[in-house]
Amino acid sequence: MPRLSTIGAHLLVAALSSLVLVAAHAQSATMGQPGSSPQASAQPAPHENPMWVAMDVNVRRSTFYRRKDVSGVASLYTPDATYIELMPILQVLKGREQIQGHFEELLTAGAADIVPTVKQASPNADGTILVGGDYIVLSHSLRDDTQPTQISGHFAQILRQQQDGAWRIAMHLFARPDPITDSEFDAGNHD
Repeated sequence: MPRLSTIGAHLLVAALSSLVLVAAHAQSATMGQPGSSPQASAQPAPHENPMWVAMDVNVRRSTFYRRKDVSGVASLYTPDATYIELMPILQVLKGREQIQGHFEELLTAGAADIVPTVKQASPNADGTILVGGDYIVLSHSLRDDTQPTQISGHFAQILRQQQDGAWRIAMHLFARPDPITDSEFDAGNHD
């Protein structure tokens, strides 16, 4: 599979991220129309500031990861969550088991920490929260003997409140230019 140019990759990320935002907006716009569920149009309670909710979920995710508790990381996703990696390879994972496998692969590859920065969080009419931000992966590649590196990326999430009141990640989309895992390196070697 040919690798995208840097400009092409950035355009792809921007286009796909825009699609996610447009889809979330379109979903929000249809709530309250005939055929939509009145229960689904609930907004987060006033004491549940969307930014605080988003920061809390992402800090807990990082804490679990730093402790190498990948089942804890996976527990922060809904059972039917979709996890989409746009760069450095395109892959779509479904459900907690596949998502947990991705985090296990990151740990095996030497990624020691994931540090997110939530830049925005806004409620949707269906009661979900749309989140966007940046992150850094602190990694020491097992493929070479270099010093730890910081790999930057961007992410978008849709958070959904569960029946027990807990907020979980229902959709997670991310992109970073540099490979970390074996599957990412291997995909790049097939040019």
